[in-house]
Amino acid sequence: DKEDRKLSSGVPLTSYPKPNLQVNPFTGLPYTPRYQEFLRKRITLPVWEYRAQFMKLLEENQCIVLVGETGSGKTTQIPQW
Repeated sequence: DKEDRKLSSGVPLTSYPKPNLQVNPFTGLPYTPRYQEFLRKRITLPVWEYRAQFMKLLEENQCIVLVGETGSGKTTQIPQW
């Protein structure tokens, strides 16, 4: 069950904040409907489930080898995190 998954540090994946679809934290302005639609699509990509794990690994390592299926979001999504 996804809700029970934890990082190696023991922190549950569900404890990481989900993106706010309403307000841009940098400008304080509402996101456009176009942006909201893009984000909804990004969240459905397989790589999104591993976002917190990836960020933790990136903090702890100089080099990461990332392997995933074609279309999983490796090239388009991870650089945006």
